[in-house]
Amino acid sequence: MVKNKYIIGIALAILTGFSSCADLDLAPLGKPEAGKITEERQAFLRLTAVYSGMKDFRYTWSMQCFGEVLSNDATYSGSSNDAQTFTLLENYQYPADHTEILNKYRYSYQCINKANLFIQDMETTDDAIFSEYDKEQMIGEAKFIRAYTYFELVKTFGGVPCYTGVLDSTMKGSDVRLSRKYMLLSSKT
Repeated sequence: MVKNKYIIGIALAILTGFSSCADLDLAPLGKPEAGKITEERQAFLRLTAVYSGMKDFRYTWSMQCFGEVLSNDATYSGSSNDAQTFTLLENYQYPADHTEILNKYRYSYQCINKANLFIQDMETTDDAIFSEYDKEQMIGEAKFIRAYTYFELVKTFGGVPCYTGVLDSTMKGSDVRLSRKYMLLSSKT
């Protein structure tokens, strides 16, 4: 009986080992890297990379964390540590360098920077390479993502620095020149 279990186990391991290698011979779909866009598929992948910033759980969680959970519309239930964390948030006693606050800024501005980079690269892209997708619509989608992310930041923090240029990862803090322009929500009509 034990011998049969070993034989069945080894047979299953061999079968699954050989069958899992079948999909490894696929050609790469493309590269979502920054720089000159030379083909339509590359533009599509780059736009997908802009959207990918919004699916990160730290980005989406911050919308729930600073939005619904701090209102009377929802409550957070989890461990006692989580409840203490949200009590601090509700009482505005969170330190500015707390993880939730830093994540809100960090991942929002990463999403904005991806959108800015895509827009910058698309503006120099030749219209002739597009047949399936509309170049202006793709730029519009990136601008919407940027605007929506700024909306979420302003909703949470009030006035926030607004920039439409690309920040380079090699820049030092003293090299970054943000405009004095701030995004504010206004009730003026």
